Amino acid sequence: MLAAVAWLFQKGPEPVLVLGTDAPILPPESIRIAALMPERGYESSIAGSSDEGYVMLGPHEPHEALSRGIPWSTDAVYRETVDKAHTLGLMVHKGELHYDVDSPEDLVHLKKELEGIPKRPAHGGVLEEPLNAIGARTLTSAPHT
Repeated sequence: MLAAVAWLFQKGPEPVLVLGTDAPILPPESIRIAALMPERGYESSIAGSSDEGYVMLGPHEPHEALSRGIPWSTDAVYRETVDKAHTLGLMVHKGELHYDVDSPEDLVHLKKELEGIPKRPAHGGVLEEPLNAIGARTLTSAPHT
């Protein structure tokens, strides 16, 4: 993940957001707000998940130390990441909590939520419009194992 984020930063100054693939319906407004945080002086943005991990990370620049030593796949991921950012002296925007899909119960919740969303054309994604509007680039990452 860190190498991909560093590569994206080399490509240009637009915001970089890392989105967990296990949070497929993260609200576009949450993504838009996270992408705007660098303009407001924040050096990182994070949206936690209901299982104490996170579903989105938006670093203002690559911080290798931010992901080093994190106890992945535990209920301490979010807290440890935020604590590490503060230890590094980073001003962190904490976005709204969202759920991710890690269990059969989560899948039932996702199915119910998807049933209430209007169908979209196959060629466009839910995120396409808000991300294009602000010129953001995203990196979709697989969940950490």
